[in-house]
Amino acid sequence: SFYLEGVLTDKNYLAVCDGMSKTFSLLCNMEGLPCIRVAGTADSGSGAGGHAWNKVQVDGKWYIVDCTWGDMTVMLDDKSTELSTHMHFLKTDGEMLTHVESEHNEYPETTVIPYSYYKTERLGVGVNSYISSDGEIESYATALASQVKTELADGKVEYTYNDCTTTSSKYLAEVKIAECALSSKVTLISSNKEQNTVIKELEKQGLQAKIISVNNYALYVISKK
Repeated sequence: SFYLEGVLTDKNYLAVCDGMSKTFSLLCNMEGLPCIRVAGTADSGSGAGGHAWNKVQVDGKWYIVDCTWGDMTVMLDDKSTELSTHMHFLKTDGEMLTHVESEHNEYPETTVIPYSYYKTERLGVGVNSYISSDGEIESYATALASQVKTELADGKVEYTYNDCTTTSSKYLAEVKIAECALSSKVTLISSNKEQNTVIKELEKQGLQAKIISVNNYALYVISKK
């Protein structure tokens, strides 16, 4: 559980934060990205406990990446399924006050300017996946529904459950809701299809979706009817 083998060779994927952070560090450094494992404590809201995460250098600037906190487990089709998100990807020290580094080590300080993954990553059709207005929700919903339907029809999407893989069945969309979009936030994470523009548009295209929402993040698992 505390080693690389828990990620790379263990068929049950038993690695906890220590094994995950060591693996992330190895893979980054193999690609020429300076990356270190950070040890300390983290508070998830129910109390602080020992934890390990990473700091990675991109274009000369250091950022935090927490693979463990970005790993969600949800129930889909009565199976426990892991979903990787970018909720804790390329964050700054100021954004991750829940994480306290061990005082016995000296780790590099991150840049103070946040890196917004959601403002730089886009759907193939060019629609931003960072929602900040009702108008953007309409555009995003239409583009997402069209793209997903096409990819599912072409058999391009592969979705993995633990040890088994099914093709052309599910598609995962990840959305970050901007702090200023307060009226839109409830709409995007609501399962009421009359209020949720995304689900409404998906249903027009003959698709269905399950929502998993955490804070300002919405994950849509979309499949064919």
